[in-house]
Amino acid sequence: MIAVVIDIGEQIEALIESELSWTTIIRSYYIPFVPWINGILWPLYALISVIFFTSRLAANSEILAIFNAGVSFNRLLLPFLLSSAFLATILLGANHYVIPKSNQSRLSFRNEYISKKRRVVRNHNIHIFLNPNLKIYINYYNKKDSSGRDFRLEQFDQGQLVSVLKAKEFKLQEVPNTWRLKNYQHLNLKEGSEDLQVGSQAYIDTTLDLEHADFVRYANENDRLTTKELLAYMAKEKERGLGNARSMAVALHRRSSEPASLLILTIIGVALSARKTRGGLGLNIALGLGLGSLYIIMTKFSDTISLSQSIPVLTGVWMPNLFFGLVALFLVITAQK
Repeated sequence: MIAVVIDIGEQIEALIESELSWTTIIRSYYIPFVPWINGILWPLYALISVIFFTSRLAANSEILAIFNAGVSFNRLLLPFLLSSAFLATILLGANHYVIPKSNQSRLSFRNEYISKKRRVVRNHNIHIFLNPNLKIYINYYNKKDSSGRDFRLEQFDQGQLVSVLKAKEFKLQEVPNTWRLKNYQHLNLKEGSEDLQVGSQAYIDTTLDLEHADFVRYANENDRLTTKELLAYMAKEKERGLGNARSMAVALHRRSSEPASLLILTIIGVALSARKTRGGLGLNIALGLGLGSLYIIMTKFSDTISLSQSIPVLTGVWMPNLFFGLVALFLVITAQK
């Protein structure tokens, strides 16, 4: 509820300017907003809940009584782990399927009425492999009318260039992939001979595995694809030699690392709160919020590093979990037993 109120406060001007009814806004944007924001906050929810609950037990000396009854710390930890594993499983399924599905409506609304400038456009010096033997170069592409200039299509056979089709202008004729090439030249280089066809002031229509969406996409496109769709999209982008496959890999690994963090933060919460301290509940809650904030900061930092070429994506995305996993191990070893 707090997150929804804050978001309404931030977006109120854009929502009013959209001139949509609040029924439409709630149905298209805020109902899908709830699972998305919950997916982000669940690990933090788990940490604060565990700290709050366990600190109350410790403050009432119930943890000490449990230990005096012969129960080990590991046995005390077991129900926390089972509960967090259950929640992590739900979050894992939500991250890979449910949240991306709900994001389709939320992000479509956001891109249309709130963040209109989040489109990423490829419009200069574009190189695309349609398949291993077919490569396209485009000097300039205009997203407004799906046209461009200086088109070049190269065909290879066993690594040898066999055909070049050039055009001064090109334009999308029929959605999704029928293109018209104007002022073209077609050069065949087969069997040691050259055959040049020049269509000055003429045009040809051709069908290519190329769409307007290959040039224009939204920066948040990864968040609206289920894992199966994202894997297929990644494979296509990698085959074409395009540069955004790495950002998709970061988004994919993040969907699994967040549920794992829920388990790690639960262990940290129990280890921190099982000991009775003078600061009591307030100190433990403050420590929990501090650790949760540090985890979020490290997550953003690791995403930035993962997008660079300096380290593997898997290492970068899972770096916060590795760090907090070591912290959890240290706290378990030193916890009151």
